Amino acid sequence: MGAGLAAPGDVQAGQVARRRGVGEVDDVDGGRGDAGRIDARRFAEADHIGISRHGKRHGPLDDALAAHGLRRRVAVVVPSHTSAMLLARDSDLVAITLADWLPGTLTALGLRTFLTALGLRTFPIPLDLGPLELGMAWHPRNASDPGHRWFRDHVAAAVLAPRESGGEWGRRGTGDWALQPAS
Repeated sequence: MGAGLAAPGDVQAGQVARRRGVGEVDDVDGGRGDAGRIDARRFAEADHIGISRHGKRHGPLDDALAAHGLRRRVAVVVPSHTSAMLLARDSDLVAITLADWLPGTLTALGLRTFLTALGLRTFPIPLDLGPLELGMAWHPRNASDPGHRWFRDHVAAAVLAPRESGGEWGRRGTGDWALQPAS
């Protein structure tokens, strides 16, 4: 499971969902968490947490800032959104997470309650960014394995949100997931 998966060689991959990013900050940081006051300049001036399994510090967010003549400082790079949220909770750094992440689980528990429990507040990213594509990849030898297919189906079901993009998510063939147009 990851963002922007480019499956090498014979590895199979499928898009699971599209999500918009949101910024998140420590809720006790006076004023910075006020969603109505964060513009592109102020967003770029904050120190950021980068999220990359490969340690990359530059991505689409930086390209969008550059289009406004702005640059951000990535103070640290972590490998996951979870570690970014935990670091944002304990620092003055800005993290980026996904809007409505795991709607079937966290929303049922109360996503805002979850973020509140962490002491975080979200705000819209003040840039024109497209949605992040989430997908999963697997080796072809696992494509028809019943246990692996069950696992892929359950991971996809935990992430899926039928209201996205005017479509519904549906299974295509042997456990591969793809965005299907609404009927």
